[in-house]
Amino acid sequence: MLIFIDTEFTSLDRRETKLISIGLVPADGRDEFYAEIQVGDGWMHDDCSAFVQTEVLPLLWGGKWAVSSAGLREQLLTWFAARPRSCQIAADSEIDFRFLKAALMDAWPANLAPHYFDLRGMIDSTIFDHAAQAYYAPDRQPHHALHDARASRRGWLAYADAHKSDGIR
Repeated sequence: MLIFIDTEFTSLDRRETKLISIGLVPADGRDEFYAEIQVGDGWMHDDCSAFVQTEVLPLLWGGKWAVSSAGLREQLLTWFAARPRSCQIAADSEIDFRFLKAALMDAWPANLAPHYFDLRGMIDSTIFDHAAQAYYAPDRQPHHALHDARASRRGWLAYADAHKSDGIR
């Protein structure tokens, strides 16, 4: 089963970028995962680019969604243990996959493929883009990890449906 991922992080233009939030959405759309790293546990507001401070941080949910790095690892392991026996991450960026690997540290789930399904060949297509963009609404804005993962899933579903005869899975 494909699992769509998106992450939000402190900056693309700084030497060390740090994870802020992660969203995972299975292809079947059920039992999503979302978590945010607590401020001070890996990242600080000052670590964030101006873009992240204005476009990402205001969208964070906080509260029960904010966890420590160790808590994130444990939640991810529990979540993956409840997935089917064969899962693969679908990402539009290697950065998202690297953040997942870092969050899991040395405890890679047995049911998770060691490489990701690269969505980059699809995301620029009109079909994928229109379906992904149609997901967003005033209460579902881009630059939120869970919303972006959901949008990627919708784009992939539309693309796969339009290319059934091509063998897209």
